[in-house]
Amino acid sequence: MNKEYQVNNEELLRLPKRQLELDIAKGIAIMCMIAVHIQSSLSVNAIIHSNAGGIIELLGTLPAAPVFMFLLGTGAVYSRNNSLKKSIDRGLRIFALGYVLNILRTVIIYFPSLLSGEWVNQTGFIIKSLLTIDILQFAGLAIICVGLVKKSGIGIYPILTLTVLLASTNYIMLSFQTKNDYIGAVTGLFWGSWEWASFPLITWIFYPMTGYCFGILLKNAQSKKIFYKKSLLLSSTVFMLLAFLTFIFKIDTGLMSEVSYAHHTLYNNFLYTSFIIVWISILFYTSKAFPKVVTDTLVQWSKNVNSMYIIHWVLIALLIAVFGMNNLGLLTTIILFLIICAASDFLAKYYKKRKENLVN
Repeated sequence: MNKEYQVNNEELLRLPKRQLELDIAKGIAIMCMIAVHIQSSLSVNAIIHSNAGGIIELLGTLPAAPVFMFLLGTGAVYSRNNSLKKSIDRGLRIFALGYVLNILRTVIIYFPSLLSGEWVNQTGFIIKSLLTIDILQFAGLAIICVGLVKKSGIGIYPILTLTVLLASTNYIMLSFQTKNDYIGAVTGLFWGSWEWASFPLITWIFYPMTGYCFGILLKNAQSKKIFYKKSLLLSSTVFMLLAFLTFIFKIDTGLMSEVSYAHHTLYNNFLYTSFIIVWISILFYTSKAFPKVVTDTLVQWSKNVNSMYIIHWVLIALLIAVFGMNNLGLLTTIILFLIICAASDFLAKYYKKRKENLVN
């Protein structure tokens, strides 16, 4: 955990160690992503559109991908790696893993069709599935962008200004749409131009960049308690104000559908980011009350988040191949959620151990 020093009864943050509240936030994010992916892929529509399903959908949005991407930027501040080359190499590996996952999911899900020969009638969907742009593709690009910013050494205000300007171009770029899968597989990486593309760079880069700035402020804080007190006060004020404006003017929050969530606007960037900082600040104050087994599990998941993400999607793909899409009831869905969480955790730890043994 993070190492702190006591001066005048204040907790001073000095060393670039892991921060418990950030690890817990990331661990919760992967748990929420697993839950919403299982529901959207396996549960019957009656569950998805129920009150319980709505709660899971909400947990799979704000506390999930935006938090994960925000912490990607924050983690770069605490990383001892200042090499741009390593950032580019890591980013390209994560980017490529996104397409490796596409191949694995596609082969597994369509395997029965491949055996029966029905795949010929599903070629269009197979191509789209292989070209799908998801969070790993964005994460890879984001790692490179954060690496460039870290190497440049530019300050917080220029970073935030450039980020807002970039996100603002989304209002213009959204008018440029394509039905061509191959063109969309390229343009969709940068803006919401294609229905099979999620997490476009120009809007979602907002989270890693604001997370990076947050990390700088956190690392340089003289007291974590004072820092999070101010963060909670400011972010909750902004969040409540934006939530009020959203309600009064009926502004699209991006939470009504997967498409609007994955391609939300600059206004929602501010809304989501204010929530993220509220969420992390609350976790700072509450994390010490978590049972040790819960804390240890979430911290472990935060360390293995990439492996767990890939593994849980492979397991879901296997279940789709066996049971089909959206055919399972509530009890079965809950049981599978627990099994997939446990299996993803076990396999991720096994993979990490095997990898370390090969290196040593």
